[in-house]
Amino acid sequence: MSSRSGTRRTRSTLKTSGWSKKVLLVAVVVLVAVAAVLLLSMTSRTGPPAERRALGPADAKVRVVVYFDFQCPHCDSLHSGAEAQIVETYVKTNQAHLEVRPFAVMGPDSIRASEAALCAADQGRFWEYRDALFSAYRQNGRAAYSEDGLARAASAVGLDAGAFQTCLTGHQRRSEVDELLSQGKTDGVQVVPTVLINGIRVEGALPFESFARIIEESLAK
Repeated sequence: MSSRSGTRRTRSTLKTSGWSKKVLLVAVVVLVAVAAVLLLSMTSRTGPPAERRALGPADAKVRVVVYFDFQCPHCDSLHSGAEAQIVETYVKTNQAHLEVRPFAVMGPDSIRASEAALCAADQGRFWEYRDALFSAYRQNGRAAYSEDGLARAASAVGLDAGAFQTCLTGHQRRSEVDELLSQGKTDGVQVVPTVLINGIRVEGALPFESFARIIEESLAK
């Protein structure tokens, strides 16, 4: 009798042990899957800092870099004029890669606006937010780059308000702003806007044709 009871207890223990191992295995698999999804999501949302501010294939024959300041009227003119045409003519046809770099040289408002734009980049909305800031500055001047103004622009383009404010007030992108300023100086930028086309420096909000000529020459090489 005692032997049978012991056998039953042993079988029960083995079943329980086997069930526990299965549950543990499933839990581990689920945790690994969740971690992988979160990592993939974060990588695609943020990406390399430069690529969050870039359009077009990274291996394009022509590389265009635009240095701009959010308080610079000529930068706004370039943004809505020649830059937009470069995107349509060369970037969308995979002939050029465009990267824009905030170059905050016009004071604290420029720095704050640049930080805000890079915070928007964290949520995959850099380009929409940049458009919104230029538009708001046209209408409201420096008030567009107050904390309230930046928050309104964030809301307008659908950013997560809490995450955006945490990023902005915590100056989480200030180091990137400083790095871009340093990079611009290394690249010889003295005025805004400045455009580099395969290293050829062009200053000012020139007509599209002026940039197109250099791009076409670069493509022909």
